[in-house]
Amino acid sequence: MARGATIETVAIPWLHVIREHPALLEKYTYIFNSLKRTQSVSRDLLSRGRAFAVHARHLIRLIKNNGRLWFSRKEIPSSVDFLFISHLLSPSRQTNSDDFYFGDIPEKLVSRGFTVAIALINHTDQRGSLFINQWEKSGVERIILSHSLALGDELKLYQRLRRESNRLRSEANRQTKNLSRIVYQKASEEAISGGALAALRAGDQIGRLVAQTRAKNIVLTHEGYSWERVCFSKARGVNPKIKCIGYQHSAVFKLQHALRRCLSFEYNPDQIVTAGLIGKRQLKKSPGLRKIPITILGSNRASPEKNQDPKPRKTKQNISNEYFVCLVLPEGISSECHLLFDFTIACAKALPKAIFIWRLHPVVDFESLCRKNTQLKKLPNNISISQTSLSSDFERSNIVLYRGSTSAVQAVAAGLRPIYFQVKKEMSIDPIYEMQHCIPRVRDVFEFSNAIKTYSFSYSRKDSCSWLSVLKYSRSFFSQPNSVTLARVGRRPFKSSD
Repeated sequence: MARGATIETVAIPWLHVIREHPALLEKYTYIFNSLKRTQSVSRDLLSRGRAFAVHARHLIRLIKNNGRLWFSRKEIPSSVDFLFISHLLSPSRQTNSDDFYFGDIPEKLVSRGFTVAIALINHTDQRGSLFINQWEKSGVERIILSHSLALGDELKLYQRLRRESNRLRSEANRQTKNLSRIVYQKASEEAISGGALAALRAGDQIGRLVAQTRAKNIVLTHEGYSWERVCFSKARGVNPKIKCIGYQHSAVFKLQHALRRCLSFEYNPDQIVTAGLIGKRQLKKSPGLRKIPITILGSNRASPEKNQDPKPRKTKQNISNEYFVCLVLPEGISSECHLLFDFTIACAKALPKAIFIWRLHPVVDFESLCRKNTQLKKLPNNISISQTSLSSDFERSNIVLYRGSTSAVQAVAAGLRPIYFQVKKEMSIDPIYEMQHCIPRVRDVFEFSNAIKTYSFSYSRKDSCSWLSVLKYSRSFFSQPNSVTLARVGRRPFKSSD
């Protein structure tokens, strides 16, 4: 937000403080560590070494890609009303026409007479050409973005970031305050990181797509990341009249920062659409977003049981004898998986009559977790890894153990009783933080066992107040998806026939 800031500055992921998650905050701890501050030379060498490794790996991808910008099944439309920007997370999750983030909203817009395309940022290690035919029966054209641009274009991006790195280093030398100098120095290092390059690359690809499709509206997942801000800017650079719509698809955490602030106009959405009533209310309270309209779009995570009688899930097991089925929901972060899995292994050994079901996030590979944690190679008999749908896991469970996963909200809405695993001396990362006074927080096996024993799985008046309030809250978190919302906020006038 400084006067000399450029799009290269905005592309630096480190400058966007997302939220209070320990995995996200870890990269800022060195600022407050006096020992590491004195090791600036060694830190700088290490940072440069890591950057070199990232760029070397990317160079190999670039050579294999041969300059292709994206992969599509057929010719890209020359005009679209809505261009969605989504994500390719795992090949196994791309087996139907519904998008992982936007659900069937793009399909419904097509049925209303709008032209729609979805561009997917490829988070896998495989080429997009391997997946593009999986949507052959879909009415919405998919475009999978390549891992790289042409060699010349990649070099130009890198040169721009190198110049930005030098500029920030010069600014660091002019700072009189120690904290400011450290921040500028670190920003200079991060300017040549793989993350900043990826943000500029995504912006370049999406800018070219906007030009080719003459998109009237661009809709992308919106959490405050640098690539999102760059994409808004690049889309407007191609078409100043384009409507930029940010989709808050997940939870808004208590200390979520980057999502709640405005930068200069070119980097902000024209409109924010939310997953439900809770997100809209929370963002409406944010002073930095007062000039941006906020509307509910809904989510494919909305509970199908929303209008049913709100009773807690019952099972045949006797809780007092420690028979229960606990669904474990870690985030798509390796460190979070290890935390919850190590804890549940200890619980499984202490409570042999209990059943634990581990459900992995689509971006996590269990084999890679096993390579870092040998304890996972031989699990207790009462632990299994889910191979079924999320709804099936909800149906066979009555407890959900979680930390920062928003899937826990869906689990509670489906009738499971929540238990939050709290790491000692750590701030909470609970997505249901507004109801935390109603949710047991456990730090060890003993507290977990006690939480199970104190939970009543009968629908009694004695605990209905707190339980029903958590249930009602969870079912308000994600609203039923409504494509009419986008049709109304988009550039193209809403059709009276709809």
